[in-house]
Amino acid sequence: MGDAGSYTCTVSSFPGGTLEGTTELVVDVVVVVKDGVHKSAKIITAGVFFLIVGTMLTTTFFIIRKRYVPVPSD
Repeated sequence: MGDAGSYTCTVSSFPGGTLEGTTELVVDVVVVVKDGVHKSAKIITAGVFFLIVGTMLTTTFFIIRKRYVPVPSD
């Protein structure tokens, strides 16, 4: 992985002078994302999308019905 290696930090302050620290980054494990994770994310996204669209359509239907359905006269 490209992030592994030596990293150096240098801090200059007055009147203390310059301080320098070095650390070594070692990457132990490369994480492999399985395709199943992507499929489940797509399924969940599609489900939420259709739930939102269905709610919007149902709400719109009832608003229009309430406004334009004539009230029966006695």
